Amino acid sequence: MKVCYWGTYQRGYIRNQVILSGLTKAGVEVWECHVPVWQDEAEDKVAAMAGLAGRLRFLFRLLNAYPRLAWRFLRCPSPDAMFIGHLGHLDMLVAWPLARWRGIPIVFDAHLSLFDMVVQDRGLHSPRSWIGRICRTIDWLSCRLADRILLAEQATIEFFCREYGLSCERFTRVFVGANTDVFAPGDHPTPDGTFTVVHFGKYIPLHGMDVILHAAKRLEAMPDIRFRLIGQGQLYADAKRLAAELDLRNVEFVPWVTPRELREHIRLADVCLGIFGRTQKAGRVIPNKVYESLAMARPLITGDTEAARELLEHGRTALLCPMANPEALAQAILVMKQDATLRMRIGAAGYELFQRRCAPEVLGLEVRRCLELAIAARDGRGGALGDPGSGVDRAESPCGRSRVSG
Repeated sequence: MKVCYWGTYQRGYIRNQVILSGLTKAGVEVWECHVPVWQDEAEDKVAAMAGLAGRLRFLFRLLNAYPRLAWRFLRCPSPDAMFIGHLGHLDMLVAWPLARWRGIPIVFDAHLSLFDMVVQDRGLHSPRSWIGRICRTIDWLSCRLADRILLAEQATIEFFCREYGLSCERFTRVFVGANTDVFAPGDHPTPDGTFTVVHFGKYIPLHGMDVILHAAKRLEAMPDIRFRLIGQGQLYADAKRLAAELDLRNVEFVPWVTPRELREHIRLADVCLGIFGRTQKAGRVIPNKVYESLAMARPLITGDTEAARELLEHGRTALLCPMANPEALAQAILVMKQDATLRMRIGAAGYELFQRRCAPEVLGLEVRRCLELAIAARDGRGGALGDPGSGVDRAESPCGRSRVSG
């Protein structure tokens, strides 16, 4: 199978890293047609597009990228399918006529709803604003144009079907996973009398940073418990302000770090935190931080949501606590602190779960099967293409990088 991985996606974003790696391990030959429009993974896309100047800069990047992408694609030998990586909602509008011209299907990794992210979760615009309406229209149209659509949670699939009138049969759930070249189990350091609680992310509403800080306040009488909050983003200033108002002495704020530096922070953690926010989206998603904690065999506490229970089991692979409840979170942290055996058991079970259901090679086979279904439906063939474990020879393509199993 030959697939063109096409668009303005961030190559460094974990979702794309895992799918590219997984497809390679599943024996798929991947040609990358890629022109970046984002600076790096840490760039806040919503903040980068704030104001007229930000939107004009972004529009200029797109107008510069799409002719180059189209030209590279038209110079490529015809692949079996086109894959649109995250964040590719606008890419779909340009990719669709190119794919139809060649008679190949498109698999779209939607991953998230623009309308949900900008309007319902972050609350940056009202549903009836022109930006809200545009985001909703782009969500609807990009999914309508795709032959098959990937999302990471069944709860998110149900949201898309309900909001945009789409058939659930067009969707495939593929968990996010983690880059195991970076995030893998390591030796835990010798105890030094400090119990370190780590959270990392972009400070968006679904994380529930206020919940974490209020939980830290409830635990301030135990000076050996330390919170390390890594990252920056939309609500970073609000979190710093709240920490000052609460006079927290047990919280350390660490600016954005590289993935390998983050790996070291996770390795040093006694427990990792997921999400605890109040937004509707918080109940529908499993964030990257959950997968990366599982991949490193660290004990995890996260909110008890419909999405979390698609993957995690309370008391076995994680501790699940009520959302938006600082008291419950504080109690869960105490349970972990007081029971080292429980921490070891949850960390080991979480890692086994990751290996079985979320490792790149597992997810790559799921994405390959999704591509096979799209190809079979497009050309009338009823069967799958080839043996997922067979691999193919490496071939260079005008599209750009070629990735294939060895």
